[in-house]
Amino acid sequence: MAQSMSSSRTSTPAPPISLSTCWDKGKWHFDAASFPAHLPRRAGWEHIVATLRFLEERKQLTAEGKDDLAHANEETVLQSEQIKVGARAFLDQSYEAYLEAMEGYGQPPPLHVLEAAWDAYSTKYDLSKRPRANAYQQLLLDHAYDHKADALLRALDRVPDLAARLRGALSDAPPADRGLIEAALALRDAADVVGLAASWHNPVALLHALRYLDPSSHALPRLRAALVLAERLHIRDAQNSRLAALVYAVNLGATPEAEAAWRALAQPAKIRLSSAVNLLFKADQEPHLALCAMRTVGDVQSLKLIEQSVGDKREGTTQYSDGRIEPSWESVRREAREATLRRQGLG
Repeated sequence: MAQSMSSSRTSTPAPPISLSTCWDKGKWHFDAASFPAHLPRRAGWEHIVATLRFLEERKQLTAEGKDDLAHANEETVLQSEQIKVGARAFLDQSYEAYLEAMEGYGQPPPLHVLEAAWDAYSTKYDLSKRPRANAYQQLLLDHAYDHKADALLRALDRVPDLAARLRGALSDAPPADRGLIEAALALRDAADVVGLAASWHNPVALLHALRYLDPSSHALPRLRAALVLAERLHIRDAQNSRLAALVYAVNLGATPEAEAAWRALAQPAKIRLSSAVNLLFKADQEPHLALCAMRTVGDVQSLKLIEQSVGDKREGTTQYSDGRIEPSWESVRREAREATLRRQGLG
């Protein structure tokens, strides 16, 4: 019996490492516009305290974590220094689902989500072993400067075998990353990007993934796929949370390929994309992103918005090696203005 138990422990893998430093902060909740005004501020961190207590009951808090649990206040956070190394990946895998299961502030936290996840996690991994990077985490360590999926997907064009290795590691990717990675890989493989946009089961992820498709070799498919996804997701005004993703997808720069793709679009499609970029700028959400995309799809109205962006208090300045200083958005503004004037036959 002892030999069997020893063999079982030997065959049980070590937990994966965690690349996270912070999962939650009380102020993210009680400072949010959606936080109910009638509730005390502590309702914004009670679910964090419940998580710390849950982990303490399983002997997974460090000395710092125990101290933070004992002195919970407005500065309460959930961060890596509080959690023993073997349990940090547990939060990577389960904390988002825990938050999604919350019925509202001031309600009992959904500890059943953590309990079920912990049973699975502690059965799957031997917590007495030192954590090791799984295949997906190793790719993040090797090719993503910030250990995030976005930087990893941007490396696909410069690392020859990365797409194949990423496919092999997909089962190790957390659910929050997996849908985006699947969409990005599907776009790379697709013979018909526009057809894929019309049929892909997760249009939100595919719209986000369009930014990883090489704008030089896929300029026109990116624009046309973005139009299809905009219709599927009903992106028609600045209130739609996917507007920025749409604008990002059509941000191809001011290149010959981008200009040729623009010329190939029908007039209604041109108007649709120009309107989206202008809407994002006027909504004052991401003006720099909007300026960047105006290089590709800006219209006459965009020219007015480009000038309106001068002096934006968020802009800052850039100092060049020759000592010259100019507003940080000026180079993008210049490219957007020149490209738009060319498209309008005015440059």
